[in-house]
Amino acid sequence: MITAAPAEQLAAIGQTVWLWSTAAAFALFLVAIFFLWGIRTRLPVRHLMLWIALIVFVPIVGPILWFALGRRRYPAKVEESFTPPPGARRLD
Repeated sequence: MITAAPAEQLAAIGQTVWLWSTAAAFALFLVAIFFLWGIRTRLPVRHLMLWIALIVFVPIVGPILWFALGRRRYPAKVEESFTPPPGARRLD
């Protein structure tokens, strides 16, 4: 059985870790932008632009700050979270 040299194995592990961490950072970026865009009508334009700039220009820290601080400051309203289907009857 032929095995790779330890340096080659470490390089392969490093590449794998780099790939997965980059994918996770990109996914975090996309999810943060998606959630921010979903509540854009409730934010003042200045705050919206500030959060977008922070998420885009500070790649890891920006989305984490949005999820830690921004979502608490602008919570979803219950009325907006559920829309009944057309023709649904009220149960009151």
